[in-house]
Amino acid sequence: MPMPEENRKYTYADYLTWPENERWEIIDGIAYMQAAPSCSTRLYYRSYRLG
Repeated sequence: MPMPEENRKYTYADYLTWPENERWEIIDGIAYMQAAPSCSTRLYYRSYRLG
């Protein structure tokens, strides 16, 4: 997806058309690109789940 337009409200229908390899989130109609989880975040989550 190209950079979001400033004055546009995005919907779930828009979200479904975006590439799956990009991490986006829509909050109140505004699209935000999400960073991939870091290695340390994954390790923390893994150790937390393992107990």
